[in-house]
Amino acid sequence: MYPKIIELHRKIDEVFSPFRAIDYMEEIIRFHRIQSTSGLKNATEYVAELLNSLDVSAWPFAIPMNEGMEFEGFPGFQSWEIKEAKLWMVQPERRKLADFDDSVFHIFQRSGRAEGEFELFVAERDMDIDYYLKLDNMSNKFILTDKPQFVKDILEVAGIVSEHTREGLEDALLYHSFWWDGTETKKIPGFVIYKKDANYIRKLHKERKRIIVKARVSSEFGPGYHYITEAEIKGKREGEILLIAHLCHPKGEANDNVSGVVSLIEALRSIKHLINKGELDPPLQTIRALFVPEIYGTVAYLSQRSNIRSTIVGGLNLDMVGQDLDKSGGSFLVEKEPWAAPGFTSSLVSYLKDFVIPHYKGTTPVIQYPSIRYSSTPFSGGSDHIILNDPYVGIPTSMIIQWPDKFYHSSKDKVENIDPEALKRAGITAALYAYILATAREKDVNNIGELALLEGKRSLLEEKKNHLINTGTIKLERLKLVYNYYLKAIQSIRKIVNIDASHLLERWTSFYRNEISDQIGNTIKKRRRSSVVYIRNFKSPVTWWVRKNTLSKEERRDALRFHFGLKNTEKFNEIEFIYLVDGRRTIEDIKNFLEVVENHEIKQEIFNKYVKLTEKTGIIKRKGE
Repeated sequence: MYPKIIELHRKIDEVFSPFRAIDYMEEIIRFHRIQSTSGLKNATEYVAELLNSLDVSAWPFAIPMNEGMEFEGFPGFQSWEIKEAKLWMVQPERRKLADFDDSVFHIFQRSGRAEGEFELFVAERDMDIDYYLKLDNMSNKFILTDKPQFVKDILEVAGIVSEHTREGLEDALLYHSFWWDGTETKKIPGFVIYKKDANYIRKLHKERKRIIVKARVSSEFGPGYHYITEAEIKGKREGEILLIAHLCHPKGEANDNVSGVVSLIEALRSIKHLINKGELDPPLQTIRALFVPEIYGTVAYLSQRSNIRSTIVGGLNLDMVGQDLDKSGGSFLVEKEPWAAPGFTSSLVSYLKDFVIPHYKGTTPVIQYPSIRYSSTPFSGGSDHIILNDPYVGIPTSMIIQWPDKFYHSSKDKVENIDPEALKRAGITAALYAYILATAREKDVNNIGELALLEGKRSLLEEKKNHLINTGTIKLERLKLVYNYYLKAIQSIRKIVNIDASHLLERWTSFYRNEISDQIGNTIKKRRRSSVVYIRNFKSPVTWWVRKNTLSKEERRDALRFHFGLKNTEKFNEIEFIYLVDGRRTIEDIKNFLEVVENHEIKQEIFNKYVKLTEKTGIIKRKGE
């Protein structure tokens, strides 16, 4: 497979233009691409038109939705249009605070209408959730806060004025949004102001001056739609490879996620161009691409096209792939499939990244140094691949992302912080991945299995080394977790072409036994047993947070106090929890699995509270009920 990739990389590298991708980007960022808005609709139409002009078959479409509807547990919502949004301080003096015409980030997306003057309550900074729970008589007031996430779901206020920021972004505006689903009594407005203006207001407040603001928000809600663009390079036989990038987010945002969109567009153009020139054979399996509203659009698409799940052999999600790493402080990352749903895709993507990342030559030909920071990381979630990796969906999907990003969800996420070479890295990786899988025959699939096997060996030995260095002991449970993960990853190659993978599985098992298991005593911790088994009500990894509005006011307040009160060391991956609820595992089996994944004990009280919340929000129920 190596010579094949070398030649394929050479061809794609010659035609892939990151500067074309920048041109696409500068057009797309002009659209205000909030979910279920005309801006996103126009963006999907532009992307489809662009792809067709590049000889890639594409079409935009809309999936109707509204409040009260659900897509596998994810609530539907209304469309939203905004015409005007302004906020002025009018007492004790006049000062402009926010204007949508100056920056779309000045408004909470999906803000409700407002017209009039309001007293501004100035909340103290750096307070915990209990401070906000004690506030009362706020329904006719606006509130200035650095913790808008507390206010949105707890307080009844006339409006929110957020000064929330992050270190190094004090001169930026952060992206905030409401997610109304019809259960709220009133849709309120929210504004985002600069820290310097918040400081001035606080100075006046300290002088005991009464603050009055004048707000005007002209917005409308109506029937909602998930706007999506779909594209394909048709294959000769059954089976598909799925590439996905979310198209939503505010006007002007470049890296999140127009970078993923344009890298994917240019990847598709490059493949089709080479096919048209006769330099590449047409694919055996279809290469399909989706440009979606993040997560919600992917769930809606699969709910309409449930038959496609069994035909897709593997996916790749491109999210935030274009920033200049020196400016953003990030690294080029390949995110693996979940522990609860292993697959082959991340092993293949990790291998391909070494072809696209330039290396500096050392003092001898065999010594090379990577030109950028990069790594493979465990599954964390947060993007469209959480939907595809769900065992109910069964599409193994890796994600490439550059993280962290200093400018994430802020008005500083601009084209000037984009690196064309980063777009090229991501786009060529996607093109290589898609075309290799779309043209794979038995020998190629066997080689992909070899990659998963090698990745497994490396991960197992790395795990062993880390435990010896950090604790001086080996945790057999953790090693067994890695063993089972790559056992299933190797098995998953049969989704591409149904080959006999027994020789790979035997070698992996032999390696585990000979190199690991035989050398280590039984250090498995005794764990509690339980007979309680849950099943899921939805075929998606929806969490209680998404459905918290189904709780009563008091239940929601209690849930939020619980959520925001957790320390990082007390948390676990909630998406993995949902994946593990399969009608077979007991609730203690799930807890035990998660403790091995997280490498720390999960307090029983916290786990029970989370299970109860997930049950109360209708996501899971006891088997047999």
